[in-house]
This record gives sequence, C-alpha cells and structure tokens, in this order.
Amino acid sequence: MTRLIVLFATVTLMACTAAMSAGAQERCDHPTTNEWLRASPPADWRGVTTVEVSPVLEVEHEIASAVAKLEDVDAIPLTPDEMRQFTGEPAGDPPSGTRPYLVRAVYPTSWPTLHVSWYGNELYVFAGGLGCAPFVKRPIIVYLDRPPHTVFTSARSAL
Repeated sequence: MTRLIVLFATVTLMACTAAMSAGAQERCDHPTTNEWLRASPPADWRGVTTVEVSPVLEVEHEIASAVAKLEDVDAIPLTPDEMRQFTGEPAGDPPSGTRPYLVRAVYPTSWPTLHVSWYGNELYVFAGGLGCAPFVKRPIIVYLDRPPHTVFTSARSAL
C-alpha cells in the first residue's frame, strides 16, 4: 500500500511538472540535498505498514531546538512537557499502545504531504510537495508503538 502511495505521489509530481505552461517557472535552483535524507526502500514492499496520518504532528514551536535534539539520532521519545514545548498545546492522550516520538523529516516545500510507514523496525518518512524551496530539516512528531531502529527519509518536489 505504501509503495502505491509513494508511486502515486511521484507520478503526480511528475505529471504536474509536465503540465506546467511555457511561461511558468521551469527550473529550481534551490538545493535538493540535505544530510538527513537517507532513502533505502526495501526490495519487497509487502511487509510495509502505513502509520495513520492523524498521529503525525508538525513541530510548530522551537524548531531549532527540535533539530538539535535529532542531530545525532533519528528519533527520540518525547515527554508530555516536550510535546507542549514543540506543539504549543498540552499533550493529549496518545492513541492506544503508542507514545510520541520526535522523528527526522526533510521538507521539500513549506507544506508537504507526509507519509510515514513501517518496514519491520525501520521507519520510512516521505515528504512531497509542489514548489521551489530549499530542502530543510523539519522534525515531526509521530505516535509509534515501538522505537524505530532506523529512520529513512526521502523528499521530492516538483514545480
């Protein structure tokens, strides 16, 4: 299922690029690299399970502090105080059997579409969007049922 979502997102982005009119922006000179990008999709996608979108939150406050916490690790569990620090709101009850984790993501645009999925104990984070912007480190908060062994991140954008 996740493979289909990523494939659909990629095809959509390519189709949007092809459909741009002659007078539209044709090239993006912003960097599309980032040290947090680490994509290594599995050879067999049958074991992939998608994390529901509802328990994925954006870090809205103290983004630099959130980035610093993830400088040497892919993901860390969060306390209720840290949830409030990064979201600006009190931590609610997590979905059953989960806890919040601060997880690495790379945004290719200001408001990308996010997809998070498991493959065994590896977490895959994909962000895709339309527009031209530098790819930036942007931690997200994800409610997970276990800590990820590794986080693989990928990002795509189209004009």
